[in-house]
Amino acid sequence: MLSIADLGGIANRRDVTPSQDAAIRRAFGRCGDPHWRGRGAAALSELARERGGRYWLVCDCRQDAVSGLSPVMIPVEFSHIRRHDAHAWPPHATSCDFFLYREEQDEVAASYQLPDGIRLPDPRLPADRAGAIADQQIRPELRRVSLQHRRPLLAQIMARLLTMSGVQSFSVGNPPLPVVEQFAAIRAAARQLEISAGEPLEAWLRTAPVRYNELLAKIAIATGDQPRYGYIMGIADDAVGRDVYIHGGEHVRITGHVARFDAQPDAESGASPPYLFIALAARAVPGADPSLVRAYLHPLVSSRKNNLMIGGGETDRLAFGQIFSALRWVKDKRGLEHHVTKPLFPLRPRVDAPPALPDFVVSRGHRQWAILVTGSGGQRPQHERKAMEAAFPGHLLECDFTLGGQVDEIKKRFRKALIAAVLNENRGENTR
Repeated sequence: MLSIADLGGIANRRDVTPSQDAAIRRAFGRCGDPHWRGRGAAALSELARERGGRYWLVCDCRQDAVSGLSPVMIPVEFSHIRRHDAHAWPPHATSCDFFLYREEQDEVAASYQLPDGIRLPDPRLPADRAGAIADQQIRPELRRVSLQHRRPLLAQIMARLLTMSGVQSFSVGNPPLPVVEQFAAIRAAARQLEISAGEPLEAWLRTAPVRYNELLAKIAIATGDQPRYGYIMGIADDAVGRDVYIHGGEHVRITGHVARFDAQPDAESGASPPYLFIALAARAVPGADPSLVRAYLHPLVSSRKNNLMIGGGETDRLAFGQIFSALRWVKDKRGLEHHVTKPLFPLRPRVDAPPALPDFVVSRGHRQWAILVTGSGGQRPQHERKAMEAAFPGHLLECDFTLGGQVDEIKKRFRKALIAAVLNENRGENTR
C-alpha cells in the first residue's frame, strides 16, 4: 500500500485509501493504462488538497536495512510521478509496480521478444560501428541483470541460439545429449542466422576453448565485407572482475564489462555458478589486436554441467530437480511421458491472452502446465503473474520458496502437486 508523507521526509505519514492506491498504480505504474490517467490524476489532486501540495508518495515495496527508509516518488502536475532514489532514499524492489516507468517497461518487454528475420543486429556501440569498440565507453564492472531489466544483446543472441538448437527442451524419457553434441546443435542453429549479409553466424562462432584464439586471429585478418567481430561460448565456473573462469581451470580476460543474469537481483548475493557464457570478440580500440570486449553469463539449470539449458539460479535448480523427479515417476509408474521446456521468449498459448514467460512448461500432447518459481529474493511482478494465469488458466503451478517451512518440505509439496496435476489431466490414458 502506498502512503503519503511531508515532502522531504516521512513526517505525518499515513496510508492512502485502497481506491487511491489502485488508481495511482494503474495510471502511473510500469504497466500504466492511459484510460486510468484521469482517475490517477484525481487521486493525486485529492492528496494535494489534503497536504497543501507539499507531499510525496512512500512505497512499501522495500525498507532499507540501515536507514529504515522506503522508496519515495514525487507527483508532477498530476500527470505523472517521478522516482526519487537519490541520497539515502532506496530504489524500488524489482517486482514493484514503480520499479520502471511505462516507457522503460515497454523497452524491457521488447527486448524479450523473439526477433524476426535471420540477420543479427550489429553488437558494436553506435559511435564505433565504422571502426572498433571503444574500451573507455564500456563500464568494466560486473553488472547484475534480471527479467526486470532490458535483456542485453549478448543475452538475446544466446537465447535465440539455445531456443533454435532445442537445448531448452527435452523429453523426460530421453536424457540430454552429451555437452559436446549440445554445443554442436548450437553451432548448427548458428548456421541458420547471419552475422552480416550472406555470412552465417556459425563461421564466426567458437564453442571450444582451444579455438577461441583462432577466432581472434580470423577477425584480425578480416578484409572487405567480412565481419570485424565474432562470438565465443562456453561453460564458466565464475566471473571475478574482468576475468571469466571457464570450465577446466582456465580463464579469459574481458576488456569491457561482464553482465550476469540474476533471477533475484534484490537479494544480497546473486551468484549461481556454473554458467553458460557468451563473449563478443572485436577490437577494443582502433588498431589494437582483437580481444574479448564484453561478456554475458547465465546460470545453468543443472549444477553438474551436463546440460546447457539455462535457468534462473538456485531456486530454478531446486524446482527443476523436482520436475524431473516427478515426471520420471509418472513415466515409470503410469507410462506417461512428458516434455519439459525452459522458455526464453514469451509464449502465447491462447490468442485471447497476453504473452507470458513462465519459468518452466510441462507438456504432453496439447496439454500444458506452466510453472512459476518464486525465490527467496522476492516475488515476480503482479502483471507477470496475471499474464501467466490468463495464458494457462487452471494450469499454473507455483513452487514458492518464500513460504514458511524447510526447503525439503517446499520441494515435496511442489512435487506432489505436479504429479497430481498431470495425472488428473491424463486420467484414462494410463498404459499400465
